[in-house]
Amino acid sequence: MKTILRTYLITLFSLWATTGIIPGFRIENGIEGLLIVALALIAANIFVKPILKILLLPLNIATLGLFTIVINALIVFGLDYFFTEIMILTWKIAGLTINGTTIPEITFGIIPTYIVSAVVISAINSFLNWL
Repeated sequence: MKTILRTYLITLFSLWATTGIIPGFRIENGIEGLLIVALALIAANIFVKPILKILLLPLNIATLGLFTIVINALIVFGLDYFFTEIMILTWKIAGLTINGTTIPEITFGIIPTYIVSAVVISAINSFLNWL
C-alpha cells in the first residue's frame, strides 16, 4: 500500500510539474482532473507499457533504448485520446540573442509536444523514484 501511494504521489507531482514547465501540456478540471489523469497514467504504465515494450522490442534494441521515449509519448497520446482532462497544444519558445549568438524562435507542433511532455514526465518520475 505504501508503494502504491508513493507511486501515485510521484506521478501526481510529475504531471503537475509538467503543466508548469511545458506551456502546451494542460490538465483541465483542476485537482480532480489531475487526480484522474495521474491514476490513468499509472494504469497505462502498469498494463499498456509492458505490452508496447515487448511488441516494439526490436526497435528498442536497434536504437539502444531510445525508442522508449516514443513508447512514453504513445502513452501520453493515449491519455490525451481517451481523457478529456488532458490537452496537448502547440507552443513556442521565443527567440533569444546572447553575445551576438542568435537562437531563433522554435515552434513545437503536437507530436514534438507529446515527445517533450513524455521526456519531462519520465525524467521527473525517475528522479523522484531515485530519491
